[in-house]
Amino acid sequence: EREKIIQNLIGQLTLANENASNLNEKARKLKEQKISSEKSFCKKLDQSNQTIQKLEKENNEKLEKICEWENKFWKVSEELKSSIQSKKKIERNFSERVRNLNRSNEILESKVKKKFFFL
Repeated sequence: EREKIIQNLIGQLTLANENASNLNEKARKLKEQKISSEKSFCKKLDQSNQTIQKLEKENNEKLEKICEWENKFWKVSEELKSSIQSKKKIERNFSERVRNLNRSNEILESKVKKKFFFL
């Protein structure tokens, strides 16, 4: 009877040892999968960071171009504004000269009429 109990215990211990060995193997595989997943995640994270840095660089370059164009626009806008003011000034001066010429013509006409009238 004692021998049976010992054989039974040995059988149970052998089975428990096999189960422990199987569990250890599963744990080792899970640990490898975890490490592999972490490496894959880190690689993808690095790629994402590189993509973000590339996009940030491109955006900064585009922003610089926009600022350059904006500065050019304001410069041209100021030049145009100045040009319009100059044009208006020239037009006013021209109009004044035309009015003065018209007055002079009127005076001359009047003088000519008076001279012809007396002739």
